[in-house]
Amino acid sequence: MRAATDLRGFLELLRRQRPQDFVRITKPVNLIQEPTALLNRLELQGRYPVVQFEKVGNLSIPLVMNVHATRERLALALGVSPEQLNATYQQRINQPVEPVLVDTGPVQEASGPDLRSLPIITPSANTTAPYIGGGIVVARDPAGGARNLSYNRLMVRGPNRFTFHPAPGLHLHKIWKNAVAPREELPVAIIIGYHPAFALGTLAKVPFGVDEYTCAGGLFQKPMRLVRCRTIPLEVPADAEIVIEGRVLLDVLEEEGPYDEFTGFAMPAEKKPVIQVTAITHRQNPIFQDVMGGGAEHLLMGSIPKAATLEARLRTKYPAVRAVRLPMSGCGRLHAVVAIGAHQPDEVRRLIQDLFAMDHFLKHVWVVDEDVNVDSDRDALWAMSTTFQGDRDMVVESGKPGTDLDPSAEKGLGGKVGFDCTRKRADFPARNAIAPAALEKMDPRQWLGE
Repeated sequence: MRAATDLRGFLELLRRQRPQDFVRITKPVNLIQEPTALLNRLELQGRYPVVQFEKVGNLSIPLVMNVHATRERLALALGVSPEQLNATYQQRINQPVEPVLVDTGPVQEASGPDLRSLPIITPSANTTAPYIGGGIVVARDPAGGARNLSYNRLMVRGPNRFTFHPAPGLHLHKIWKNAVAPREELPVAIIIGYHPAFALGTLAKVPFGVDEYTCAGGLFQKPMRLVRCRTIPLEVPADAEIVIEGRVLLDVLEEEGPYDEFTGFAMPAEKKPVIQVTAITHRQNPIFQDVMGGGAEHLLMGSIPKAATLEARLRTKYPAVRAVRLPMSGCGRLHAVVAIGAHQPDEVRRLIQDLFAMDHFLKHVWVVDEDVNVDSDRDALWAMSTTFQGDRDMVVESGKPGTDLDPSAEKGLGGKVGFDCTRKRADFPARNAIAPAALEKMDPRQWLGE
């Protein structure tokens, strides 16, 4: 039996193996903020289930959100344990698989009239229009022919019109500029409704020119099936739920924003390019998938590809590196925690400087000993509180490039700080500990009747 490579196949797997992770809402919800309000309240309780809203507004297409909100679910998508997620991700990304072109696919079983037929929500009190937060944009570089996939927020400006945010320094921005120079409209397709492995492949940290379809194929360990779009010269996944085809208009800029971003702030509106929709195709009875801006799903799905890539790159120079995490407390982008084994005294400072050079988004790096749990902010900050001295163990860099979405930065430039939270002396006291055999015996579920 062919393993599922589509959204509905993954949801079926989830319902079988982790039924507690899936919630179906049958009560009608409003398109304005109500779906994201529920996710927000669940998140405040430390709960991150996949939520499927069956009735959104007066539309018949269900809305599913929070698919990528836990490491356990992303590990399930790759068929591994959460502990194996980073290593498996990087191993498979390094074994890309070329996609195959097929004549037909479920994503072209039907067509929609315009954007009003889709359950596109107004996600927050800051946004002034409906937004797609989980759309994957496909474009081809007119200069070199390379195909690119990327997440981009899309603000609805009319029944067949979006503004979008091609962030400076990222691949889609370069492709758009390469189309503007020779005075060409840029064809784009927006993919909605996909397997988590495809999402993680799209987010792979690869050089410009590498086709992310091959990265997704590596994660699936099989070729992705693609079909040609109906109105533009691009290819899209045959098994997606919905595809919106369009072109980026020349010399047309319209207001885009505010939008609740990964930083936890809604950056102000700016003039951005416009996509004119030329077609909408979809499966019979499609599922509309979205991502809440600034929510746990948004933060986590971006952090895993970055962390896995940084971990692999660091290990080539620093074999003592054991693990790298980009925690939610740093928006999944701005903080890194690195666990390291036995090392030379000067290694940590160099490692911190190299890490800042590898990823311009990073602002703060903590390097901790290998017995510190990198998945626990409490453990990392405990290490800082007991092993770190600010006048001795801090690395500070000024005026370095960051992200334009950081509201504290000045024109994208800011400071970076590294913290050496490793134990510097051989006679450092031992950590508090209880023997593993005693911990295993005293399982609360047995002793407390839980």
